[in-house]
Amino acid sequence: MFIVADGYSFCTARGVLKPGAEIKESDFAEKETFQKKIKAKHIVEGKSEEQLIKEAKDKEAAAAVAKKEELARNVSAAKSVAETAEKALVDAKNTFAKKEKLPADNAERVAAVQAVEAATAALNEAEAKLEEAEKAAKEA
Repeated sequence: MFIVADGYSFCTARGVLKPGAEIKESDFAEKETFQKKIKAKHIVEGKSEEQLIKEAKDKEAAAAVAKKEELARNVSAAKSVAETAEKALVDAKNTFAKKEKLPADNAERVAAVQAVEAATAALNEAEAKLEEAEKAAKEA
């Protein structure tokens, strides 16, 4: 594709063609004139403004799709972490249920209580991150 070079314009049957506008051999009365303008670098090969705008829009659309996919992956990962934390909490509670009858100062019972507390904190953190990821995905 040929376009009008920067700093030049041509008056044709299609109107005034400014820099960056697509120009064709048929815009000239003689083929030789068109070839001379190419040799003089008044007309160059390149992309028209319309094509550049279209490519920019396509690039923006692809970036938006990529961002949406990334947000979906973030939500999925956050759900996975939350599910894992939930399972860990259930396991910790089951362990505590077995140790609950031991005296309060028993090391195994204390460890079980600490495990439940840690699992609860991890689950709360994972759920907060999941909410953040879901909120970001909705906003996008």
